[in-house]
Amino acid sequence: AREHLARLYEGAKALDMDLGLTPAQLQGLVYGAVDANGMGAASGVHIRLMVTRGLKPTPYQSPYITLGAPTVVVIPEYKEASTAPKEQGITLFTCHVRRGAPDVQDPAWNSHSKLNCIAACIQAHHAGADEALMLDPH
Repeated sequence: AREHLARLYEGAKALDMDLGLTPAQLQGLVYGAVDANGMGAASGVHIRLMVTRGLKPTPYQSPYITLGAPTVVVIPEYKEASTAPKEQGITLFTCHVRRGAPDVQDPAWNSHSKLNCIAACIQAHHAGADEALMLDPH
């Protein structure tokens, strides 16, 4: 968990985004959501943590017109990895959509900008494959 939070804070810093919480406070929110859903003692719990700059008075990309504090969403769910891909293998489809170049969007940032990944998944699905293989621009 510590590494995931460190990556989140590194990405936020790179985007000049103050989360308004210390890592310990954010971790407390995560554990609070897990406990509130009765999942504290369970195994196989997966956490989806999403942070945005917060509300805006208008749909505008500038980060400097945000109203109030960042929005933090914690979604705990039971989600254990299937063993089938390891046992049976998967089919790949080399899709036409490419990964972005590092000078376009740093691949270390885990952002909500995943439209190219969604398009790749759709292509793989239409091709009858389990997963998409995305090539880089080179």
